Amino acid sequence: GVTDATNSIEPVEFVELTHKADPDTIRVFINGSLNHDWYYAESTNTVYFTTIPSAGQLVEIGYLYVEEIDTGI
Repeated sequence: GVTDATNSIEPVEFVELTHKADPDTIRVFINGSLNHDWYYAESTNTVYFTTIPSAGQLVEIGYLYVEEIDTGI
């Protein structure tokens, strides 16, 4: 799995994921607590918050990523 973390002095409205995510495996944590106030946009590979975390809160996103195979074409 992969973890993206943001600890910012500004509120975080969204987090673009580093790798293409398996949507069913995405878990979002705010200050270590599981959070459900978000949605995933597969087209942009981004997690958007429906309730924006406060500035200074630790945002962690864990997920399994979809391996992209280079076919050489």
